[in-house]
Amino acid sequence: MKTQKIIGIIVAGMLLSEGCNKTENTVEEKKKILLKYKQEYSELGGKIKKIEKEIQDIYSKTGENIQENITLVTTLKLSTKEFHHEIEMRGNVESRNNVIISAETLAKTINIFVKEGQWVNEGQKLIQLDGSILENSLNEIKNNLEMARTMFEKQSALWEKKIGTELQYLQAKTNKEGLENRLATVESQMLQTSIRAPFNGKIDHIFAKNGEIVSPGIPLIRIVSPTNMSIKVDVSESYTGKFHDGEPVKIYFSEQNKTIKSSISSVQQVINPESRSFKIDINLPQAPFSILPNQTALVYLIDYLNKKAITIPTRLIQRDLSGYYIYKISKTETKTTAQKISITLGASFDGETEILTGLQDNDQIIDKGYRDVLDNLEVKVVEQ
Repeated sequence: MKTQKIIGIIVAGMLLSEGCNKTENTVEEKKKILLKYKQEYSELGGKIKKIEKEIQDIYSKTGENIQENITLVTTLKLSTKEFHHEIEMRGNVESRNNVIISAETLAKTINIFVKEGQWVNEGQKLIQLDGSILENSLNEIKNNLEMARTMFEKQSALWEKKIGTELQYLQAKTNKEGLENRLATVESQMLQTSIRAPFNGKIDHIFAKNGEIVSPGIPLIRIVSPTNMSIKVDVSESYTGKFHDGEPVKIYFSEQNKTIKSSISSVQQVINPESRSFKIDINLPQAPFSILPNQTALVYLIDYLNKKAITIPTRLIQRDLSGYYIYKISKTETKTTAQKISITLGASFDGETEILTGLQDNDQIIDKGYRDVLDNLEVKVVEQ
């Protein structure tokens, strides 16, 4: 008998009937109505059980085949297994090698060797700035340095023979060393006129134009490496302590309808006082499809894990006034019955719910037919 459906229809009818009475609006009146319904619900359940027992007694006395009236059910055998719960967060793709190269010296752009979208290698020349003034200074310093070195060598030889004064020797030495330092400085400035790629990557944007005068800090070119990217996720402080380095994550890209697996590379240890959140950095492995910086993705983080959990399909869980319950199989030498078991629920995820109390390993719970049974009702277990 579909007892629970009958009770539900009757209770719903009573609720609908009473709800039409617009005069009963106070909390106390509603409490009285609720108490009345609970009493009627309990009495109705007892009456149904009494009638079911009387029917079974009649079958026993008349000798009719009771087996034809036994509810058929299928079962699931429980066993401990790993269970986890995930939360869904939105993340942003960032490139660890995404830089804008700026000018370091005042000069004119005389040559741009690359185009936007071009792949370049580390050390490859990208832009050449005018270094003619520096080159002239470099040649002048080299000539003066050659003379200074000659003078220093001669003065040093004389000083070893105690000829000349120590002041003359020190002046020659200081002059030579000063020119050597100036030479190193100008050579360093000359290197700054050749803009080179700091790493392997793709030219994303070129800001510079040929013939344009640039100064220190002015952007020249943006280069991005698609091989060294990560995903940043802002997580509420309520999840503090839930996530750790190296834990697995799933990343879903809706634009490509693709999912890849990765792991947490770092968890920020400081809460942002404005957003009350902290950042999680996730490694982004090389994917068989294009991923661009600033692209968004859905990140699935595991916030709860139990390696030895008892879980059941969430759809099998029922609830009455006493709380949550499930039906499991109880066997004796003469018959098999459904036994109503009160349970305590844990986390639920992906159609499965963790059971904290009430069930254990190797229990057999009723699957198909679970809505057609009652406590201590005889059932017959059939194969799926």
